[in-house]
Amino acid sequence: MQNYPDSLSSETAGKLTIFEGKFMIEIYINQVNNALTLLHRNIDLLLDSVLHTQAGKVQRQLVPPKLLLESSREGQASFPRDPILPFALSADSTSLVYKVCDVQIYIQNGRLSYVVNIPLIDKGEFKAYYLILITVPVSQDKLVYIRTKKPILCIDKTRHYYYFSSDQELQVCKETIKQKFM
Repeated sequence: MQNYPDSLSSETAGKLTIFEGKFMIEIYINQVNNALTLLHRNIDLLLDSVLHTQAGKVQRQLVPPKLLLESSREGQASFPRDPILPFALSADSTSLVYKVCDVQIYIQNGRLSYVVNIPLIDKGEFKAYYLILITVPVSQDKLVYIRTKKPILCIDKTRHYYYFSSDQELQVCKETIKQKFM
């Protein structure tokens, strides 16, 4: 009878040791699962960012608007004087940052690098007109018409500056505000 408490005590201690071992293994398995889940999220985010960037879109989780605005503010001193940024460098213009900026992506030596091109614009506003060829009589038996290389004429408000454009060139423009293109 005296051996029974000792055997019960050693048997209980053995079971507790096994239980503690199983518990620690469960903790380690849980930590590994959490690490794998985090790794999967990061890989998905990386793949999404590569796919979005190849489509010309910036992934906001990787390049937050605040970082873009701060970088633009720091670099503004080195911008040319005459052209200006198409938006104010404030928190209100974060949606415009992603609308008008062009993005290039580079992956080299295991690093994902973004080059964000912010366009600089002139202050002038231009109206675009489609040119229609109209014949003009120069004499009774001769008609003349002027043909341009590009079918769209853009003229500023003062009518001092103009340029010709094409549909393809206008499609590259980005809409900042409704019916306002850059």
